[in-house]
Amino acid sequence: MAYLLLFIIGLLSDVSSAAALYGKKDSFVQVLDAKSFAKTVVQSNELWVVEFYADWCGHCQQFAPEYEK
Repeated sequence: MAYLLLFIIGLLSDVSSAAALYGKKDSFVQVLDAKSFAKTVVQSNELWVVEFYADWCGHCQQFAPEYEK
């Protein structure tokens, strides 16, 4: 139950916190909010890899450089 709550809190967190893990220099990483997620991913015919994260999470911070590659 606690994991579900943490997941929901992570989804509802402010998109501006994305700067903590990914800077604007990243051309392959797109930061999405609920509206842009639906438009960019759900309504797309392309294949997407999506990471849901919290900027305070140590595991997320360690995995961010792998997404930037």
